[in-house]
Amino acid sequence: MKFKIATIGCGFIAHSSHGPAHKKYKTENSNITLAACCDTNIEEAKKFAHKFGYEKTYTDYIQMLNEVQPDVVCLFVPPHLTAQFSCTILKLKYPLLIEKPPGVNRKEAEQIKVAAKENNTSFMVAFNRRFMPIMQNALAYVKESKIDISVIDYQMVRNNRTDDDFSTTAIHGIDLVKFIANAEYTNISYDIQKVPIKDKDATNIFMQSPMKNGIFAKLSFVNSAGTIIERVTLHGKDHTIFVNLPIWNGYDAPGEIIHIKNGSIVEIIAGEESDMYISNGFYNENKTFFDSLRNNKPLEPNIDSCLQPIDIEHTISKMIKEKFSH
Repeated sequence: MKFKIATIGCGFIAHSSHGPAHKKYKTENSNITLAACCDTNIEEAKKFAHKFGYEKTYTDYIQMLNEVQPDVVCLFVPPHLTAQFSCTILKLKYPLLIEKPPGVNRKEAEQIKVAAKENNTSFMVAFNRRFMPIMQNALAYVKESKIDISVIDYQMVRNNRTDDDFSTTAIHGIDLVKFIANAEYTNISYDIQKVPIKDKDATNIFMQSPMKNGIFAKLSFVNSAGTIIERVTLHGKDHTIFVNLPIWNGYDAPGEIIHIKNGSIVEIIAGEESDMYISNGFYNENKTFFDSLRNNKPLEPNIDSCLQPIDIEHTISKMIKEKFSH
């Protein structure tokens, strides 16, 4: 039986990450049809379809769903449109993969949750850092080595990023730390730093918090630096694990895991050279979504695991606006 995939939103993130993941999934699995893609810009939809092998193109996603009737829908639209589109698609009972964040605040995320529950339809939120092969390997290594993590130190560093609101990117790190700790944040403290860059300011964001299970988390989002890196440092008694993620265009690609015990290097595991959409987890997250649906398995991340990161993102967004309004 054919498994039909439809995509809504053919912009940068779809072109660079999800499109190639879908094409690879089709080549590695039988009976997969890339049925249709949709974008308000028909030329973007046509380019996406031609590049990745989609059969039909549309500018109206409702028309596409009614005519194609796919088995799954992948939604890659700007955050302010995510809740509106998601609720409509879920009400039509199409299983759904949505890009982060799942709405611009908790209210929108709850709306998506209600639509999914009322229509008994599955959906999954795309947080690609969880699915990076090197991150998954690092967590498996920690488990096999029986290391009890007590501190997680996460760094996201960018070169002269002057976004008006960096919180929609920072949510990646917020979610990843929560995922690694397998616990929620408690009693979070925040600091926001403005750094002038040419005609605009960069925003640096700092967080720290005990987690509910006792792990202590520190997170830094530095947008006024000279390089691009994302690094996770895991500390436990006698042990430190450095996980240097192969973020695209980043200094650490293809990534590395370094295990140090009592001052001596135990092991260094180099990341594998691969296309960005693979090394950055986009293939794994799409594969997990499709495989889980085809095998009737639960989808994760689900909306419940995303609610606290959304709250934190919203708090940071408000703090940035207040900082820049003076």
